[in-house]
Amino acid sequence: MRKLLLAAAAATAFMAAPVAFADDAKYSVEKNTIGELVQNEETKAALMKVMPDLINNPDLSQGYEMKFPDIVQYVPDLTPEKLKQMDEELAKVK
Repeated sequence: MRKLLLAAAAATAFMAAPVAFADDAKYSVEKNTIGELVQNEETKAALMKVMPDLINNPDLSQGYEMKFPDIVQYVPDLTPEKLKQMDEELAKVK
């Protein structure tokens, strides 16, 4: 029983680490508006790695005051996995 509890605690700690890392990131699709991220050359380059067609779309400027999770209903390709990938790339920007 002790081994099972220890394994569960270790697994929980392992799974919680990426979340803490994302919270410490300077930029995030949850924290920053689309405009803030697209108008910054470094964050724009990070987003281009994941969703180049979306980032280059001139209609995206209509949502500059919104955040990426707010537009998922309008962009079918913007899945939870893509949002996570975007955050992973944004976390690399210093």
